Amino acid sequence: MKPKTRGVRRLWDLRDGLQDWLAKLMVEAPIEHIVMEGYGFSSQKGVVLGELGGMVKLALLDEFGVENQLAYPSIPTSQQLKMFCGLPGNAQKNLMLKAVFKKWGKDFGDDNEADAYALAKVACSLKLGPRFEYEKTVLAKIKVHAEWEPQKLSPRRPRSRSSE
Repeated sequence: MKPKTRGVRRLWDLRDGLQDWLAKLMVEAPIEHIVMEGYGFSSQKGVVLGELGGMVKLALLDEFGVENQLAYPSIPTSQQLKMFCGLPGNAQKNLMLKAVFKKWGKDFGDDNEADAYALAKVACSLKLGPRFEYEKTVLAKIKVHAEWEPQKLSPRRPRSRSSE
C-alpha cells in the first residue's frame, strides 16, 4: 500500500490501512505473535523508519490494547534476522533472497518480502521452538514482546480500538 499523502497524514493513512488489515486477518485466524525488525538508524532513512516503526507500535496498541502482550512486537535486529536465516550477521541485505529460498524454498523478487517471510518464521519459531541449534542461539537474544510491562489502564485509554 502506497498512500498518496505525505508527512504525518501519510502515517495516519498507513496506520488506518494496517489496522484494517489486522482486523481482516484476525477474522481468518488468530494472531499469536508479532515480530517486527529492529530499526536501522544508521541508514539515510533512519528518521522515516523510526516514524513508521512508532506508528506501527501505536497501531498495535490501539488494536490489541495496552495490557495485551500481543501489542508489543518481538524485535530482532537485522543482524539477528540474517543469522536466523543462516547468514552471517554482517551479510549484504540482498543475500536474504537466496537464504530464504535455500532454507524454506520460497522465492521472492524483493528482499523486503524475503525479510517479511523470515520475520514470520521467527514468530513461528518463538511460538513452536527452533528447528536448528543456530536458530536457538538467535532466538535467545531477541527481545520478546519488547517494551511490554503490565500496567494499570488509564480511564482515558480503552483496552483496544474496538472497545471505544
